[in-house]
Formats: sequence, structure tokens, C-alpha cells
Amino acid sequence: MDSARIAVRIPSASLPAMKSIVASVILIIVCGGIGGVAAWGFVGWLGLGGPIGALAAAAVGMVIAVGAFAGTTTLLREAGWMK
Repeated sequence: MDSARIAVRIPSASLPAMKSIVASVILIIVCGGIGGVAAWGFVGWLGLGGPIGALAAAAVGMVIAVGAFAGTTTLLREAGWMK
């Protein structure tokens, strides 16, 4: 039996968009990690634990992650590295 080949042709116009999507996914993961580590340090510094510590860490981590993502994507777009 011959194995069937499936050819996937990506239009050249969609390649920059695909690179932008991949860059965004990578930045989301990195910025989420930065926010998580910062929130963990902040909650540990305050000495919070349990559900209150978890809620505080979630709130602080999300704010930091969103700020880091927004700032990084703005810089990369201004530099012309992202669409």
C-alpha cells in the first residue's frame, strides 16, 4: 500500500500572521511565569497563606502578567518585530 501524502500549502501572506501568533503564545507563557513568580514573592513577603494568599497571588500575578505582556508586545511592535 502506498501512503497518501497530504500537501499543506500556506499562503505567503499568512506567514507573518502565523509568526505573530507564535510570538504572542510564547510571550503569554513567559509573562505568565513572570507574574506568577512575582506574585509568589509578594505573597511570601507579606506572609500570607491559605485561601487569602492564593487569592492575593492570583490577583497580583494577573496584573503583573498583563502589564508585562502589554509592555512587551508594544515594544516589539514598535521595533517592527511583531505584526
